[in-house]
Amino acid sequence: MSQHDFNVGNSDGASVRGDINNALEALASGSAGSSAPVDTRPYQFWVDTSGAPKLKIRNAADTGWITLPLSLSVSGETLGDLAVRGELSLNEANLYRFANNSADYWLLFDATRSQVRMFISHDTGNIGLAGCANPTSPLTVPGTIEATAGGFKFPDGSVQEAAANSVGKVLQVVHKTIDSVFVVSGGSWATTTGLSAAITPSSSTSKILVLVDLKHSPDLVWKIGRQDSVNGYEDIYQGAPGGNRVQIGGGYETSDDGGVIISDSGNHLDSPGVDVLVGYYIATNLAQGASLGAINRSLTDSDTAAFARTASSITLMEIAG
Repeated sequence: MSQHDFNVGNSDGASVRGDINNALEALASGSAGSSAPVDTRPYQFWVDTSGAPKLKIRNAADTGWITLPLSLSVSGETLGDLAVRGELSLNEANLYRFANNSADYWLLFDATRSQVRMFISHDTGNIGLAGCANPTSPLTVPGTIEATAGGFKFPDGSVQEAAANSVGKVLQVVHKTIDSVFVVSGGSWATTTGLSAAITPSSSTSKILVLVDLKHSPDLVWKIGRQDSVNGYEDIYQGAPGGNRVQIGGGYETSDDGGVIISDSGNHLDSPGVDVLVGYYIATNLAQGASLGAINRSLTDSDTAAFARTASSITLMEIAG
């Protein structure tokens, strides 16, 4: 390794030849040395050996050295095909830039936006896309992954090309057990907040399967109603109109000594057509001529072992439509 001022002066032949050889040696070695060449020129190369070897080039004004992003081994060879020291711009516009910090390598998209697009973990090799700075899996993304063709392949070798939420699949279940007692009086239909459950469909095309298990006294009738912010309230589970006949979903009328509890049930597949919160209610009334009814207890409800308290329930199941 040597340096030269690249000025061959007049002298005898042997001296001139030696001076030329020294200049060629400096050119061949990149003017390698632990200190910068004294005589410099624009765009001159210098291999700085003062620490880890670095390749530098003189700037156009011949006023300073620019360190090139190439890491050299002590033997003067590049580490791998290309080892970058610092950041590497892939085009003049600095649109994509590879950089490195103590935790990750990242691909920085468009310095004017200051947005990191990809992280690769030093320790695990995990890749984080679209701003996921700490990927916890081999591939971590903050949103939806789209496959335009071919589907997704699973560890068992199977490939899934269609969505899992196929028609008829149960998407969510809401269940409510009701152990409170209710007394029903009067001759008009009424809903009670305690006799209800609510669900928010994930899609307006979904259907809701409503399952009712109702314990009540004789002479009480009931039906299912639905209410939401779009359609308001509507009875959805009741008999068809028939003149002066009462439209109900269920109920029982019989002579009673005051201690009878009826176990009643019903189910209805509803199409609310919305993706907002939907409430389902058990609306109750009394059979003609009755003056009192009860839910989860008998009419008499004496505090003895001869009488019982029970529970009712309502279950809502969202079905993919």
